[in-house]
Amino acid sequence: MKKQQESTGCAACPLSRRRFLAAASAGALGALAPRGLFPAGGQGEKTHIRIIYALHAVTQPGPDWPNVGFNFQPVMDKMTTTLVKNFPGYEFVSTMAKGPEEAQKILAADEASPKDGYVVCQLNCWNQVVQTIAGSGKPTLYVDFQYGGSGGFLVYTAAFLRKKTPNLGFIASSRMEDLIAACRAFEQAKKAGPGSDFGALVASIRQSGTPGPGNLAVKPDNPSILSADDCLRK
Repeated sequence: MKKQQESTGCAACPLSRRRFLAAASAGALGALAPRGLFPAGGQGEKTHIRIIYALHAVTQPGPDWPNVGFNFQPVMDKMTTTLVKNFPGYEFVSTMAKGPEEAQKILAADEASPKDGYVVCQLNCWNQVVQTIAGSGKPTLYVDFQYGGSGGFLVYTAAFLRKKTPNLGFIASSRMEDLIAACRAFEQAKKAGPGSDFGALVASIRQSGTPGPGNLAVKPDNPSILSADDCLRK
């Protein structure tokens, strides 16, 4: 004859007395343990990133790329939403800036809540924002908005490359996947600590995502060349 198992919990609770005491003891241990002994929820501290959109205005006010009246809001919304969705361990805030004065104000405001890095997206060509942000020394990912900011992006990136700016990485791609991959360098730089070569990290990621050359073999081509006299006769 089978023994009937004794119910030691309440009618709505599946815990036995032994399991209840074990759970209570674990809770007491967590409350008394030094801070940092157990990671909260299994997750570490978030990586804090500010996205800065360099442009004249949300709606293009005058003749500039890509066209008069262009609405940049969907572009900014898509980028911000994509990054937030793909990086639950990051905390993003976004803002806009027209030039170096506004960029400097952003850095001053962030002194109260320091950021681990910056994403600067060049939406219009000639808004000089990234220079000030990269000058902070923080890891800075410079992003091209193709056909809108490409002129400035190319000129400014060339200047950074000539100066060998170590804290600046860059990405120019129509694929959001490439932007997402480049943003992973922020966490790597944070783990490496001050002095890490963020630009080299981004370059490595960018190059690893660049397709290699295809089949470069060529077939022989032996054209029949006319002489000058034959060419004149024809």
